[in-house]
Amino acid sequence: MDVVYRFQSSIPYSLHDGRVKRMVWENGDLRLFFEDGYLELSQPPCPVEGQVRIRQVDEDFSYVHFLSDYGRFGSFQGEKMPLSEFIRRYPDFSFEIVGEYYGYQSLVYGGYLSIPERESVVDMTLSITYTGAIVYERAE
Repeated sequence: MDVVYRFQSSIPYSLHDGRVKRMVWENGDLRLFFEDGYLELSQPPCPVEGQVRIRQVDEDFSYVHFLSDYGRFGSFQGEKMPLSEFIRRYPDFSFEIVGEYYGYQSLVYGGYLSIPERESVVDMTLSITYTGAIVYERAE
């Protein structure tokens, strides 16, 4: 017998093409601040100003991967860094989210990181483990 599964998202917002400009720890939660908000997945889709709060983030299992410049294919030298260290080391950045992936108590945002000390953008993934909820805080 075949069992067919097709993922059906119930996420009300998309962060695709959103630019995170700052991340802040707040009592075990992580808040993402956006340059221009994110997108409500209504018909038609509608831009929304606001932040995203990820509740009860496990700092020991949340990190970033720096991959290749400009997202090039082939060999490269990468780096894995704890998320808390990234936030301390890079207070001034812009992270454009291209892909968002959600699983059981984990999420991965993939995209491109811009920092002032680098001329090129860096392909980066942000991996977060959490036990709370994802809260979309709308500025209304």
